[in-house]
Amino acid sequence: MFLPRKSPWGSSALFIFSLGILAGLHLLFADVTSRTGSISFDVNQDGQKEATLTTDGLKIGTGNPSANLHVSGNAIITGTLTIGTTTTTSNNLYISGSLGMSVLSVTSGSNKANDSSVVLADTSAGNVYLGLPDPRESTGRMITVKRISTSNNLTIGGGGGNIENFESLLEIPSGNQNASYVFVSNGTQWYILSSLFANATEGSNTLSTNLILHWPLDETSGNVISETSNSTNTYTGNLYNEHYFSGNSVSGAVYNALKFDDLADSAEHRNGGNVLVDQYSWSLWVKTSIDPSVAPSAAPEDPPQGALGYSFVSDNTLWRNVVFHRKADDSVVGANISNFNTGSWNHIVATWNGSTLTAYHNGTLTDNVAVTDLSTQAGNIILQHPGDDGAITSSVDDLQIFDRALDSEEVQTLYHSGSIE
Repeated sequence: MFLPRKSPWGSSALFIFSLGILAGLHLLFADVTSRTGSISFDVNQDGQKEATLTTDGLKIGTGNPSANLHVSGNAIITGTLTIGTTTTTSNNLYISGSLGMSVLSVTSGSNKANDSSVVLADTSAGNVYLGLPDPRESTGRMITVKRISTSNNLTIGGGGGNIENFESLLEIPSGNQNASYVFVSNGTQWYILSSLFANATEGSNTLSTNLILHWPLDETSGNVISETSNSTNTYTGNLYNEHYFSGNSVSGAVYNALKFDDLADSAEHRNGGNVLVDQYSWSLWVKTSIDPSVAPSAAPEDPPQGALGYSFVSDNTLWRNVVFHRKADDSVVGANISNFNTGSWNHIVATWNGSTLTAYHNGTLTDNVAVTDLSTQAGNIILQHPGDDGAITSSVDDLQIFDRALDSEEVQTLYHSGSIE
C-alpha cells in the first residue's frame, strides 16, 4: 500500500522619564512623549515588546489595539480593577459598560470554535456539529456555547481531546431552548464549568471501532513513529533518509505534524502481507505549496504504484489529486478530490465498502466510483514527499486507517478533530 505516492515535480522607545531640578527647589516632571506616536515597553528585558501605547490605546500582547485596552493573552488580576465610572468594585473585574467578546454564529451544518469566546448554535434548520479547538493549544481558554433553537440536535466535539466524562462528543438533543455550556481547557481536555441542561448524552463516536493504525505524528525527536490505535497489530513506523522529527516537527492540523523537506524523505511501516481485504477507510491531513491542478514537467509513472492511496501530482489528469484503488486484475480506478487549498491544511479521506470507492475533501464528499474488488498488498505503508523540487516542503498529519468503510458523519467527526481554515 502506498499513501501517498511520490511523483516528480518540475520547474519556492525608548521609555524616557525626565526629572529636572530648578532654582528654588522646584521639581519638573516632563511628560512622556514620542515623535512616532508609539511607546513600547520591554518589561522583562528580552528584546520583545510586551506592551505598546499608541493613540489607539494600550495594547498588551499581540494583535491590534482597540480604542481602550486590548489583551491578546491571559489577563491576571490580583487586586481590584475598575472599568467605567462606578464607585462599587469587587476583587475581580467590575465593568460598568459593555464587554465585547468574539461571537460565532453557527447555522445548520458544522463549524469550529477556533477564535470565538461565545458560540451561538442555531439548530432551527437542521442538526449542528460544533468542533472545539485542540485543548492542548488552548490552556486556560473558556468557551461558552448556547443553542438558540428548540429544534434538532447539537453535537459538540472535543477537538482532538476529551470533554470531561463524555469522551470526545457531547450530544444535546432537541426540545430544550435553554441549553448552554461553558467549557475550559486545562491543556489536556475540556472541562464543563457550568450547564443549563443536565441531560446531555454521550455522542455516537464509533471511530475507535476497526481502527487498525493511527500515526498522530506528534513526536518531536528521534525517527520512530508511534502507533496509538490500540490495535492488536503493531504498525509502528520509521523515518528514512536520515530524517528526524527534531527540526521537522511543525504545527499540525490536529497538534504536531511531520515536514518533508528532502526528495527522499519518507515515513514507512514495512509489514508484509495483506493489510486490508474487504473494506477500508483512510484519513490524512496534507499541507503543501504545490498546486496539484498544474501538471509537472517531468512525467511520473502512471497509474500510481501501490494498492491504494492518494495520487497528488501528475501530468495525466486521471491521476492528479485523486484517491486511487487497485483492482484484483491490476487495473487502477480513481475518485477525484476536486479541490485542494494550496498552502493550507487539507483533510483527505477515502472509503471503500466493497462496492464503491468514495473520496472526501474537508468533510465533503467529492466523488465516488464503482469497484468490487481489491488487489493484494505488500503491506507497506508509505508517506513521502510528493515532488522533486528540493525548495518545496510538504507536511502530513494524523494518518488513520480502518478496516471498514466510515459513513459521512464519521468523516465529519474526523474533519472537526483538526484544523479548519
